Amino acid sequence: MLHVAIEYDIAEPETPDDPTRIGFDIGESKLLTGCARQNGTPTQPYIYDGGRARALRKEMYTTLKRLQERDAAQWRIDERFGHYQNALTDIVEKASREAVEYAESFEDPVIVLEDLSYIRENLDYGKYMNRRLHSWAFARLTDRIKDKALEAGIPVEFVNPRYTSQTCHECGHIGSRGSQAEFKCTNAECWVTEYQADINAAANIAGRFDPWGESVPWKSERDDSPRDGSRCDTATGHRTPSRQSRQTTLAAFQS
Repeated sequence: MLHVAIEYDIAEPETPDDPTRIGFDIGESKLLTGCARQNGTPTQPYIYDGGRARALRKEMYTTLKRLQERDAAQWRIDERFGHYQNALTDIVEKASREAVEYAESFEDPVIVLEDLSYIRENLDYGKYMNRRLHSWAFARLTDRIKDKALEAGIPVEFVNPRYTSQTCHECGHIGSRGSQAEFKCTNAECWVTEYQADINAAANIAGRFDPWGESVPWKSERDDSPRDGSRCDTATGHRTPSRQSRQTTLAAFQS
């Protein structure tokens, strides 16, 4: 195996005056979910399944733990660790490449990602979930998307990640997430009832970037998502609810 580092200059791309904002939500169940917003409406969502990566991480944890319990030679532990890391790196590279290709399919794209700088410091879901989430390379996937996007001439912006999966992308109210894949809006006046949760989150991420003003980055003292169910104060303007339901449910994206 040969690793070669190549350094070259890439010009920082400029944000178009009227860009197509494309949000990406990184998760465990669905490794990567993308959604473009055109005229405030979610358009042509994209999902990269995370099942393979999740299985590899679980297998890696179990294998390394057993090897350590059996006092296996360090070279054996290192060899197994390297095997799993290479497999996970391959998934990250493929997912990030497909994400940029998805963005390139739109006119004047801008990729919008969550600022997860402090995600590890703020995770506390119990020992089991903390291990699973802390071990997942959120930053690695984010960095590879950014690198590939800049090389393709696509601007990348970062926004506040709070409540992106719990806020309705249409009306801005806090809803509920009864399952990993389903978001429910609790606003009786909103046309959204059930929506694919990761696509909803990606649409919210895209909507938080304001190309004409200041997007709210991660700040612990500033939260651009409401806690009391009131409407978000974001770049997305008020839109008249559609008279026809346009639900996007998980069934449409299951193979």
